[in-house]
This record gives sequence, C-alpha cells and structure tokens, in this order.
Amino acid sequence: MDNLSDTKTWFNGLRDNVGQFMGQLQIPGQVGQFRPCLDGAIGTGKKATLSFSCFGVTIYYTLGLWDALPPAEQTQWIEFMRSFQFLDKLHPYHSSFSDPYLLAGIAPAIDIGK
Repeated sequence: MDNLSDTKTWFNGLRDNVGQFMGQLQIPGQVGQFRPCLDGAIGTGKKATLSFSCFGVTIYYTLGLWDALPPAEQTQWIEFMRSFQFLDKLHPYHSSFSDPYLLAGIAPAIDIGK
C-alpha cells in the first residue's frame, strides 16, 4: 500500500472480506461453529469447536457483523458456547468453559470430570 487512499480502501473492504472468509470457515448448518482453516485440519482441529466459536464471535462483534445476525442465530450461538460451561457448583472448575476435544488432544491424561 503506497498511500493513505490505498489504506482506506483496504480498511473499508475489511468488514466484507473478513465476513465472507468467516462464511467459508463456518460449518454448514451449524450456527457459530467454524473450522480452524479452509483445508487441512486434522485430528483435534476437526473436532474442537469452542475456541473457534469464541474467535468467531469476537470477529463478528468487532466488525459489527454480530448486530446484522437475526436474534435467533445470536441466541443459538450463545447457547452453543454455553453448552461447554461447567454448571456443577461442586466441580472445581465451576463456571469455566472447556472444549473436551481440545483438552483430549493436548493432554489426554487430564480428567476434567465432564
């Protein structure tokens, strides 16, 4: 980018370009669920979803794409992320969020009790 005009053009297209890319990463028919990459995910990367969903909601919110989603989709996305939360008050990780596929992939010996 050689000048301010090029920078403004790039920045102004960012929302649409990133939004389109996120659409390509989204798992078809699964609100708020994304693949980590377009091609080549293996093992845990194919199964883990919570971190990619959190990353997705951060991008959507930051770029103003969140407000463009129908309320029903926003609710589905939130409920999907909440499904990873420990709700048992006696559990040592009460109120935390954990993706069992991710934990199993990085530390199979960890027993999180879910």
